[in-house]
Amino acid sequence: MAILVPDVLLLIFTILMEIDPTSLHSCILINRSWCEVATPMFWKYATYTFYKNCFNYNEESRKKLYNVIFHFLSHESIDLLSNNNITLPLNRLPNKPTFNYMNYFTHVSSIWIKDMAHRTINLDTVGRKKKVKLLKEEIFKLIFSNCKNVKIFCWNTKLELYTYENSIPFFSNLNSLSIDFQKPRTDYIFGRLSNICQNLKELEIEECNKDSEHLASLIENQNDLQSLYVRFDDTEKKYDFLNYGIGKKMEMLKKLALQPLPQSPPKFLPKLQNLLELNLHNDYYGELNDVMVNWEEWGTNLNLTSFPVLKCLKTSYLQCNIESFIVANSGREILEIEFRHSLESSTYQPDNRILIRKISTHCPKLTSLTMDLDLMNVSDLTILFSNCTQLEKIYFTAKVMASPNGDNLLKVLSDSSLENLKDFSFNDKWNFSLEGLENFFKSWRSKKKSPINFTHYYDELFYYWTSDHEELVKKYKTEGIIIG
Repeated sequence: MAILVPDVLLLIFTILMEIDPTSLHSCILINRSWCEVATPMFWKYATYTFYKNCFNYNEESRKKLYNVIFHFLSHESIDLLSNNNITLPLNRLPNKPTFNYMNYFTHVSSIWIKDMAHRTINLDTVGRKKKVKLLKEEIFKLIFSNCKNVKIFCWNTKLELYTYENSIPFFSNLNSLSIDFQKPRTDYIFGRLSNICQNLKELEIEECNKDSEHLASLIENQNDLQSLYVRFDDTEKKYDFLNYGIGKKMEMLKKLALQPLPQSPPKFLPKLQNLLELNLHNDYYGELNDVMVNWEEWGTNLNLTSFPVLKCLKTSYLQCNIESFIVANSGREILEIEFRHSLESSTYQPDNRILIRKISTHCPKLTSLTMDLDLMNVSDLTILFSNCTQLEKIYFTAKVMASPNGDNLLKVLSDSSLENLKDFSFNDKWNFSLEGLENFFKSWRSKKKSPINFTHYYDELFYYWTSDHEELVKKYKTEGIIIG
């Protein structure tokens, strides 16, 4: 058998990481040299996917990972846990682990550390709350001491982590930090972190209870902050401190997300000339923000604000005219638009038409479009599809049922010259007739367009999509007209 040198194996495994990262597990089992190259890559991938959502893994897989971590606890930690009647469910390895797996971690979330502790200590254990806290503390100490390559961390615990041994170099090494917890001393934590974390490129703050000087200081002290997401509990404030903090970083920021919106537009918005992605969400956990937003003031501000290099725009619960101002003042570079649940008003239909036309005029490079569509404005899509010929993905929602059906939307779509469209999705209020649906698929086939992912998002409150519709879709799937 020919032996591949480690550099060649590294090139091969790098390609596998892009195509099928799970196949690296099989590579580890080939021989020692393959194992030595593939193991660090596989563990970096595993910690990334585990960070995204540990609960995507089954219970047995999580236990295996936790068991590996437990093996790296110091004798002092194990003795401390034992003295407090905490028995670790260790499946003892016959020898010391071959690799320092902890050093391969690149992503860490306190969510799976919490899961680890709760799975280790039974619900009926006496003094369970205290024991869970102690076990989590020892795991964090282990991570701070051993995980030298962690760059992304999610802080979802009320533990005062910055007081732990080796926590300062750990936090100093991060380039992405997400803080997601409600705590009276959150503001104090911002103040402490502002002196520790200064190399963050991404900062995400959930459940922020107030606009504070310490939060502004944390933002201001970053050397290369490029992405900022802040979700406030109290939006009646005017972002006085945040205006100051972001104002110092206006040339660096590439991505900004605010949720929900304050009553008045922040002063820093017109200064963000290098913004690539803007997210403005006027909801709180999916519910409309109760604070009365001054839409007139927002409109005046955004009408005078330009975003010359903006690539991605995502909003929810904004008025159509606000979205129109942003689109019109972009630099014709927008690739992705996602407008969800635009607020209805007495002028919703004409405002929605204006928004469609603004997109048609100012977004020639658009590849992905998600928006609410007024049923009376379907014909305006003809111009949009003619000008935005690079569209690959479309998702249309509607507020009321398309009556008697929405076949005119399918007709406009099939008559378009969209050669790159791969994904068309719609909510349940677009009740297409069987005849309209079949005509669409036949037209798509006759024009020799590429297969399309045709997705219907079903709402159990409506029953317009029948078993006959499903059978028709299955028919054209077998013919290769529909993918997915």
